[in-house]
Amino acid sequence: MTVSLQVGVETLTWSQFAWENGYEPATRIDGAPKTFVFDRQQHAAMLGDAYDRTAGLPYELAHHGRSFLWPWQWGWRLPKG
Repeated sequence: MTVSLQVGVETLTWSQFAWENGYEPATRIDGAPKTFVFDRQQHAAMLGDAYDRTAGLPYELAHHGRSFLWPWQWGWRLPKG
């Protein structure tokens, strides 16, 4: 999924939600909200600790360096112990 991102001084806006695969034209998502508007500082703070919040999830997300796999390629493994 892709969105148009508009960064303002105090706000960050997501709009124009579409499905995109990199080799076909983007397809707008019917019924998607027109826009989401976030406070820019709150958005940055939320994303700033995203790794720490997701690192505690009960499943390992397999990846190779910086190239992450699709969810069906993760091979969901329960933690040891």
